Amino acid sequence: MLVRHLITIIGTIVILFVLSWELTLVMCSVVPVVAVGAVVYGKYVQKMQKLFQDELAGSTTIAEEVISNLRTVRSFSKEQRSTDNYGVAIEKTFQIGRKIAIAMGAFQGVIGFVPLAAIALILWFGGKLVIEGGLTIEFLVSFLMYTLTVAMVRYATVTAVC
Repeated sequence: MLVRHLITIIGTIVILFVLSWELTLVMCSVVPVVAVGAVVYGKYVQKMQKLFQDELAGSTTIAEEVISNLRTVRSFSKEQRSTDNYGVAIEKTFQIGRKIAIAMGAFQGVIGFVPLAAIALILWFGGKLVIEGGLTIEFLVSFLMYTLTVAMVRYATVTAVC
C-alpha cells in the first residue's frame, strides 16, 4: 500500500506541475513549514516523554519503597511524609504530562490548519490567475481536485505508516 500511495502522490504532483507549475509551487510551499514544525515537535515531545517516564519511574520507586517497608514507616509514624513525597513526585509527572498534551494539541491544530490555509492560498492565487487569463476555471477546479487527491492519499499513507 505504501508503494501504491507514493506512486499516486508522485504521479499526481507531476500532473499538477503540468496543469500549473505556479500553483504547484504555491501548494508545495507549505511542505517545508510542516516538515520543520514536525521535526521540532518530534524532538520536543521525545525529550518530554523521556522526562515523563523518568519522573513516573521515580514516583513508582517511592511507592514501592513505602509499600515494601510499610512496618518501618508505620513504626516511625512517617505515613504523612511518605504520602507527601509521593504526591510531589506524581505532581511533577502530571505537569510534564500536561506539557506533552498541550504540545500535542497545538501540533494537531497546526496540522489541521496548514492544509486548509494552503487550499485557501491556492484558491486565492488560482483565482488571480483566472482573472488575469493565465488559467481557466476548468484547470483551477482540476488542480484543486488533484490537490485534494494528494492530501487524502498523503493522509492515508501517514495513517497506515503510523
